[in-house]
Amino acid sequence: MLDIRLIRREPDAVRSALARRDPNAAEAVDRVLELDERWRAVTTELEALVASSWKEATTFGTMTEGPRLNADLMFEDVFKEMPEHLVKQRALMRAERG
Repeated sequence: MLDIRLIRREPDAVRSALARRDPNAAEAVDRVLELDERWRAVTTELEALVASSWKEATTFGTMTEGPRLNADLMFEDVFKEMPEHLVKQRALMRAERG
């Protein structure tokens, strides 16, 4: 198995070494480099999207700061009929709050 860093750093040397074994294998180096370039570009784009999404998400608040959901209304528009375990949890929460 060839290390992608070696292929990036010394593509001509890798091509030469592969050509001695199989002339067709040397052509694969160009394809590997092409796919690696695409992968790196997509990875960079994805990382930028994740960072942007994270930044936007934190504008809505985090678990320790920012706007908080009203726990009494949290599931009102989710369930047609509130599940029993949520009814119990809500009652416990209200009891703890006083």
